[in-house]
Amino acid sequence: MNKKNDASDPIRIESEVATPLENELKMIDESDIGRIDRQYEALLKEIQELKQIVIAQQKYIDERLNTRDELLLQSIRALQEQKRAMIEGTQKQEKVTLEIAATTEDKTTEDKRTKKQGWLSRIFGK
Repeated sequence: MNKKNDASDPIRIESEVATPLENELKMIDESDIGRIDRQYEALLKEIQELKQIVIAQQKYIDERLNTRDELLLQSIRALQEQKRAMIEGTQKQEKVTLEIAATTEDKTTEDKRTKKQGWLSRIFGK
C-alpha cells in the first residue's frame, strides 16, 4: 500500500499544481476572449461603416459619371447640329453662287449677241 500511496502522491501533487495553473489559464483565456470579442465587434462595426462610406462614394461617382455623360452627349448633339447647319448654309451658298454664275453667263452671252458691233470690229470682223 505504501507503493500505491507513493504512486498517487506525484499525481496528486501534479493535480494540485495544475489546478491553480488551469484556473489562471482559464481566467486569462476568459479575459482574452472578452478582449478579443470586443475587438471583433469593434472591427465589425468599423467594417460596416467603411462599407457605407464605399457605397456612398460609389453612388456619388455613378451620379457624376451619368451627369458627365449627359453633358457630353448634349455637347456632341449641339456640335452635330451646328455642323449640319453649316453644311446646309454652305450648300445654299453654293447653290446661290451657281445660280448667279449661270445667270451672269446667260446675261453675258445675251449681251454679246445683242451688243452692237463697232465700226472697227465690223471692218476687221472681230
